[in-house]
Amino acid sequence: MAYFDHTLSTFVHSSVIKEIDRVSTSDYSSPLSDHARGQSLISEMESSCQDILSLLGARPEQWSLFLFPSHAEAISQVFWSTYLEISRYSGRNQFLVSRFSEPVLDLFMRKICDLGAHVTRIDPNCDTGTIDVDSFEKHQTLKTSLLSLTWAHGQIGLIQPIEDLAIRCKEKGILLHVDGSHIAGKLPIQLNEQTIDFFTLNGEQIHGPKGSGLLLVRKPIRLEPLVLHSKKGSLFSYPWLLAGLGKAAKEAIKNRLEWNMELSRLRHRFEKQLQEMAPSCRVLFTDRKRLPHSSLVLFPKVHGELLSYELNQKGVYVSHSEVLPKFLKTQSLLQREAPGSAYSALSFSFAKGQNQSEIEESCQIIAETFSQLVPTC
Repeated sequence: MAYFDHTLSTFVHSSVIKEIDRVSTSDYSSPLSDHARGQSLISEMESSCQDILSLLGARPEQWSLFLFPSHAEAISQVFWSTYLEISRYSGRNQFLVSRFSEPVLDLFMRKICDLGAHVTRIDPNCDTGTIDVDSFEKHQTLKTSLLSLTWAHGQIGLIQPIEDLAIRCKEKGILLHVDGSHIAGKLPIQLNEQTIDFFTLNGEQIHGPKGSGLLLVRKPIRLEPLVLHSKKGSLFSYPWLLAGLGKAAKEAIKNRLEWNMELSRLRHRFEKQLQEMAPSCRVLFTDRKRLPHSSLVLFPKVHGELLSYELNQKGVYVSHSEVLPKFLKTQSLLQREAPGSAYSALSFSFAKGQNQSEIEESCQIIAETFSQLVPTC
């Protein structure tokens, strides 16, 4: 069995499991309590917060940290708060998002539109595959209150030019939300050096607890909560999640360079060997800034969903979604390909723990399966 779908779900690090178990069984008191046992946990919780901020290059005097029991809730909080604090008072009710944003964002868009907001989706540049300043300028208006982007889409793998967009947003007085789920723990992040206003993170993507979401808000921006808590309630109401995320952040800081070098090496080996075994397949975006653990491969004349199904039967699990063909249809790199080629792509993502033997066996299975599915006429 070979698993190449780590953009949607990853394993929980063993040290994180131990930490969650300790907080849930031995040190299960609530830090919100006034008694000594509960209060004794506060220093540990604050240490976990510091580990998370350190991973993201954020100083506590500049950022407020909020914890949620899901990634979707963390992202929804950004839009809800912007609407309540800005849109309903000022009339600046336009929200800009990428046309190929995270699926959880689409769910909340419908709700925010029911409240009178307008959502404008920005198409990526047809040559670079990213949202550039020109695309932003074409869609922003005096009524724009928020630009929301994914720093790097997990399945596509391209890294957005956040720095340029952040500068332009600041000039226009537009708040900027960035989801860094797929880049955190893989590439260095220094939020202190960015003019980002909201930063969200799916804790699962750094091998943290399942069902954990983080939101960092730049001070002094005020957050209007979806769920009302007492002071520090958002953090200390979930001590096991905070402890687990803190431990995951600590592991990521300690091993990031080693992990990323290994992931890059495995991906290079995978792409090289797959193209040797199946010369007609094509690895996309190798000349652009990509996530170190992500690979998007085109398998000409074979529908990606069919190939994914056949690989699934053979124990090779890959990522195929409707986002890939929709995105590729906007890109000029497929202009010379046969009609329908946009439907022939599969996304592969790698994680710590995979080895070269697994890569080689998987490439053999993928190449053989692809060859069997290619039409002979």
